[in-house]
Amino acid sequence: MFPFASQKIKEDLSIIIDIQSGLVRGALVSFKKNYPHNIVLVATHPIHRRAHTDSAHLTKMMLKALHVVVTTLTHHHRVDSISVILSSPWVISNSKTINIAFEKDTQVNQELISVIIEKGSDKNSFDDDVIFVEKKIFEIKINGYPVTKYIDRTAKSIDISFATSMSSVQLLGKIDEVFKKSFGINKITHYSSLLLNFVALRKELADMSDYVYIHIHDELTDIFVVRKGQCVHMSSFPMGISTLIRKVSDILKQEMPVADSTLTLYQGGKLEEIEKQKVSEKVNEFIDQWLSQYTDSLEKSINKDSIPRVIYMFAHSHIDIFKDALKNVVPADIHFVDFDLDTMNMYALALDDMLYYKHK
Repeated sequence: MFPFASQKIKEDLSIIIDIQSGLVRGALVSFKKNYPHNIVLVATHPIHRRAHTDSAHLTKMMLKALHVVVTTLTHHHRVDSISVILSSPWVISNSKTINIAFEKDTQVNQELISVIIEKGSDKNSFDDDVIFVEKKIFEIKINGYPVTKYIDRTAKSIDISFATSMSSVQLLGKIDEVFKKSFGINKITHYSSLLLNFVALRKELADMSDYVYIHIHDELTDIFVVRKGQCVHMSSFPMGISTLIRKVSDILKQEMPVADSTLTLYQGGKLEEIEKQKVSEKVNEFIDQWLSQYTDSLEKSINKDSIPRVIYMFAHSHIDIFKDALKNVVPADIHFVDFDLDTMNMYALALDDMLYYKHK
């Protein structure tokens, strides 16, 4: 009797690269049809900074970190594609709602939608080197009513809520060259970290329709606000965990890793009084600036009374400093949730529906 031949399930290995302000993190992910994704390997490398780092040096250090991470992930593995997820300062992401009133009934088509988004975005304020990475429509209203099917509809007015992400052609070319020249990988797609996080959370928090998401990176803070399942605000500002540690490092004349430990001791109430006072002054100064930027970023596009009462926070360290600061300025009924889903799993979750099929 002959044994049954086993049917091997086709597996695609893809790399997800997360380029943040202070580090490059990558994951080797296995995608199989009708199976959940599997993260095979994760690698991380810091983007080394020097005092008063300029953009050229920062880009050089980022590309070096990128090469190290991809070398680790491709060792003994053949990779089919790469998804590059960009955070600020490598990408600019924001959301807007554009309201257009027409002089007469106007037929809505894809070209009209594209023109409205193009003109309504901030792209025209940049030079020709800047291109769109992503455009995502959250909601369209025709004559004041939300619709899901809008092509070939007739409108007297249209409201489009959307988000765009933009980056430099030269920068994306340098990133892609690392994959093509050193590793022979040509299937490359770029994404915005903010937009992918929104897509992932919409899947992960399917029963939650109203919340604020705050992700505190090394050098920046990402925010988006979800109301009735729709993203109504999206922004970033350049203050993060490493920004705070650097301030402590400067005032105490300590190396960054030592200052990081000192900040942990400060949170635990274990510093001597003189050192505690120095750290406290710097922490309070930083937090006042962080809160001001947080508040300003929200109030530009959303009414204070309509901000959701649930806040999901994510940070790799010192999260309590930021949470305690927010508790002093937000209403008492705000509920904080520490969000501990691994970022690579979040990105893989967001990309699950497209990565296996994208390059077929």
